[in-house]
Amino acid sequence: MLDELSKHGLIHQVAYLIDLINHTTLSYSVHTGLIGLLVKLTSGSMVAVKTLFDLNICRILKEIFSIYDLSHGVPSPRTIDGHYNQMHEVLKLLIQLLPVVSRNQEVPLAAEKEAFLVTHPDLVEKFGNDLLHVLIQVVDSGVDLYICYGCLSVVDKLLYHSNSDMLPDLLKSTNISRGHNLEFLILNYTFFYQISLQF
Repeated sequence: MLDELSKHGLIHQVAYLIDLINHTTLSYSVHTGLIGLLVKLTSGSMVAVKTLFDLNICRILKEIFSIYDLSHGVPSPRTIDGHYNQMHEVLKLLIQLLPVVSRNQEVPLAAEKEAFLVTHPDLVEKFGNDLLHVLIQVVDSGVDLYICYGCLSVVDKLLYHSNSDMLPDLLKSTNISRGHNLEFLILNYTFFYQISLQF
């Protein structure tokens, strides 16, 4: 059912609507709902996953992250109520696109998605080039406990799927040696994970 929906242009239409470059006029609730629809589709359809990668969904999601004033850890004046819900949906979509079978056995199609990424390392590299830097910026901003944990979870999955050849370039693109410390990020991840267990 989800495969059939994905094959008939639904993914293309939703991706167009949520792409900020197209200047579509949507309320935050509608925009968030459309991202949630992509989460639902990618949870049960490999066609949806492959189509989103073909449509460069990482670039679209990077633009959504850009509406936040990351230097101060708060949304920019362009945002209104509902921005946190939107961020949560974006992170849920990223996690659906980068499952780790050994840790996400409950995620539908996790094995198929992982096999797809193994055979398409170029997509993993593009994912990292588009999003790793901004994910680290979000964590550094301390914008919200759950959002920071979600970003670190995505970073963890990205590093899991990255091969040894692409890692140096990915880390270099983040300026992590100058502005951040990998050990600090790992400690943050551990801290946020332990905190999350209490909720």
